[in-house]
Amino acid sequence: MKKVITLMFITVFGIITTVDCVNAGHRHGRVNNFVEGAIIGAGAAILGAAIINEINSPPRNNYIYVDRETRQDRYEERERRRREHFYDRHDRFDRHDRYDRFDRRDRGYWSVERVWVPPIYKQRWIPGHYSRRGHWIQGGYDTVIIREGYWETKRIWVSN
Repeated sequence: MKKVITLMFITVFGIITTVDCVNAGHRHGRVNNFVEGAIIGAGAAILGAAIINEINSPPRNNYIYVDRETRQDRYEERERRRREHFYDRHDRFDRHDRYDRFDRRDRGYWSVERVWVPPIYKQRWIPGHYSRRGHWIQGGYDTVIIREGYWETKRIWVSN
């Protein structure tokens, strides 16, 4: 619906602004007037066909959906590959010791903590100048905030 309204608005605005310029003259006048009229008519026909085709065309999807994996998924995949690699290399040597080693390493949990990220300041030089009352003010540095401070939540692996 927005597309139709926009195209109608553009068409009406274009017609209103070009009405005075489109006067091609009398049909039996000079040859140039006839050529100007033919060119204007052809342009109007092309523009009208483009507008009609745009109205009747199916809507386009302007978005791309990307399924992103989370950090937890990547972490689990890395751990799975590491374990498989370890088992393949050391399977024949220490069958009983490998379970203890991984059990100790895998105990823990994810904890969500809020961390304060401090603001970032920048010092800038303000040159000396006269005040409105005519008093001289010495130049000096002034601190300007570039980014506000904010709270950020982070997931942290806490091992036991």
